[in-house]
Amino acid sequence: MTRFQNTGVLPRADIIMAKCLLDLKEGGTECERLRLYDPSSLPSWMDLEKFKRAARSFFRQHTMSILLALYCSLTTGLSIMNLLDPLVFTRKFDTPSKALSRYVYTFLHIATWHIGNVWCAGHRSLQIVRRMHRNVAEKMNSRE
Repeated sequence: MTRFQNTGVLPRADIIMAKCLLDLKEGGTECERLRLYDPSSLPSWMDLEKFKRAARSFFRQHTMSILLALYCSLTTGLSIMNLLDPLVFTRKFDTPSKALSRYVYTFLHIATWHIGNVWCAGHRSLQIVRRMHRNVAEKMNSRE
């Protein structure tokens, strides 16, 4: 129970954000501890069949919401220079057909993460995306 419950007063957004940031900071030590494990191997506690069922069910029930969130994040990203610069640099977004292709390609990766086996096809997909992002970042940094 948070200190904001039962007061009848809505907390200010800056207070909520401060609490969220503190929660993230506390979680940082947990992330450091988890880095000791190999992320490409299945943890002993993982029930892969249960995970697959839950992920697929969630994705199927919320596909339109996921699509809308993807669309909103991609279009919002066009107004943020740090996100827009790589798109301009790679020239993968300078025509409507390229933009549509990029949206579809992105959605296919996200679908793979949710529907596919996260330790096989999903893991490969994630590695492809990470490699693409890393390559673009390296090329952008080398031109400066």
